[in-house]
Amino acid sequence: MNNENKKFLLGHMKTIKGVNSCASIPNSADNRVILLFTDISGNIVDELGKKLIKRWMKITNDFRSWYRSQVNFKLGKTLPISVQTDTAVLCILCLNNNVMDLPALKDGMILAGRWTSENKYNVHLNKINSNWLEIESMLTEYFVKSDVNVTIYENT
Repeated sequence: MNNENKKFLLGHMKTIKGVNSCASIPNSADNRVILLFTDISGNIVDELGKKLIKRWMKITNDFRSWYRSQVNFKLGKTLPISVQTDTAVLCILCLNNNVMDLPALKDGMILAGRWTSENKYNVHLNKINSNWLEIESMLTEYFVKSDVNVTIYENT
């Protein structure tokens, strides 16, 4: 998606929209969840993660607590963190030494899709370079087809 605010309509389903901005400040007036791909090492290292933890310290505290407890802390699992009344960050544990683990990503996206649909959130995430075609396919399969809007931020 190269054009700002370009929408792809998928029949009766919701949309995937691209904007030139960063997902750390979601462009939405309704309930929103920011997807954050996290590493099994227990560190949040990507640029989006750094911006989010700078804005909301709760993310660092909750993620570290999850890592220390090791309860359900394995590839493919998710952790939703409410940071405002209308905003959550959903950590998807799908990186192994900063390398995307596609089966773990799929498992995490399935869980995230259910959670966002059940809780009536719209999804926001930064476009990443690695494995983007697979990620975009999963966004359509697990979010858009479940009536969840997705906004992809391209200028981080």
